[in-house]
Amino acid sequence: MSPHHVAPRPLPLAPLALALASLAVLGATATGCAEQASIGFNGPAVVALDLPVAQLDAVDVLFVIDNSLSMQDEQIELADGIEVRLFAPLLGSGLDLHIGVISTDVGTGDNMVGGCSNETNRNGDNGVLWQPEECTAADNNFLIDSPSTGDRNYEGDLGDAFACAGLIGTDGCGFEQPLESMRRALSDNPANAGFLRDDAALVVVIVTDEDDCSANPDLFANHDADVDSDLGPLDSFRCFEFGVTCADGPDDPRAPGRRQQCAPREDSLVRSVASYVDFLSDLKGGRPLVHVAVIAGPTDSIEVIENARRDNIPSLALSCGSESDESGFGASPAVRLEAFANSFGPRGSFESICGRFGSSREIEQLADRLRRETARCLSGDLADVDRAAGMQPVCRAYLRNPSAGSPNLDLARCGTDSGGTCYRLIREPACRTAHGLAVELGGSAPPPDANVVVECLANVP
Repeated sequence: MSPHHVAPRPLPLAPLALALASLAVLGATATGCAEQASIGFNGPAVVALDLPVAQLDAVDVLFVIDNSLSMQDEQIELADGIEVRLFAPLLGSGLDLHIGVISTDVGTGDNMVGGCSNETNRNGDNGVLWQPEECTAADNNFLIDSPSTGDRNYEGDLGDAFACAGLIGTDGCGFEQPLESMRRALSDNPANAGFLRDDAALVVVIVTDEDDCSANPDLFANHDADVDSDLGPLDSFRCFEFGVTCADGPDDPRAPGRRQQCAPREDSLVRSVASYVDFLSDLKGGRPLVHVAVIAGPTDSIEVIENARRDNIPSLALSCGSESDESGFGASPAVRLEAFANSFGPRGSFESICGRFGSSREIEQLADRLRRETARCLSGDLADVDRAAGMQPVCRAYLRNPSAGSPNLDLARCGTDSGGTCYRLIREPACRTAHGLAVELGGSAPPPDANVVVECLANVP
């Protein structure tokens, strides 16, 4: 990123900690059953739950950290708060952890851009997990901590071990490509063998002060191009021009002025955001096993200005921070990364790298939704047919696609002597909803590749 700085503020790690710590409550103990009214639906219904039946006991966490010149302060903030805000809650939950760190540097291909590609290395760090030898006590390039087996490959605190790798440096390519780096890290990269587990949830955490510029290397060609050329000057503005489209603003993408209604371009040299969403979903057999957290520049202010250091060259104004203050850091609007996070619905979160989490109610609500999902909590405003007798929802449950090509399999309530897999509604303290209800499966084991779906009669005011 261009070296314009403002006073640093703490990174918003709290929403990330809440979201990831919520994965732990999948195995929470039921504390009481809720009666379910045995009447049929005669009104609108809501899907109160749709999650895999497989029990979660392992999480692979991949940090994608910007290692360009302007990221030193952010890396320090991330490392300083990680133990208390993230790792302690996860380890206390009993989850088996793999923790890996990669940079955003994948080079610029055959285009010899300073700090990005040279004659001996045209792929940057290429998605290889970053773990200096002094950071672990074993031959891994990622951290391992398994409360269930006692296996760990580091000494001291996990936060200190993470800081050893998380302070990844600031000598990386200025064309940040976090999504492409993520793909290379997780695409059967032999250098990362053993990190990704089939039975584990995958959490991807992206920390950067510029938007994603994952692109065909041709985007970085023509070093001597001027503002009138097809590509424009070799500058990070190319990433915005070819990676983002805005419905409201000047027709000329290089013309100064504010932009609104911006979204990722899907038809240019900058690679499609949707392709990376599909990659993660296919990798884990569906989005419920993937959680995404992005900490980057907010998108509420998008403006093209003239570059302060190069006359007649377009530039993207910082969306947080100040162009005139050299004492800290700022960030550019991350339109592509916000869209990437939002593609995962309630399992994706986006937060400003310059803001404070305490003022962000939306992220708190997102973290709460993640917690409810991983605890198999029922969501939505459910009808109560008998308030005097306690919460009496009207629900039905079934297994969706229990095997390839088979129809949905309806589930009976446990205790009805129906045989097979059954379900019951329980009161679960981890479910921070008005009704506090979760679903618990009983009877015979369900097919491991199925989803349990609960539909309930909706409350109609």
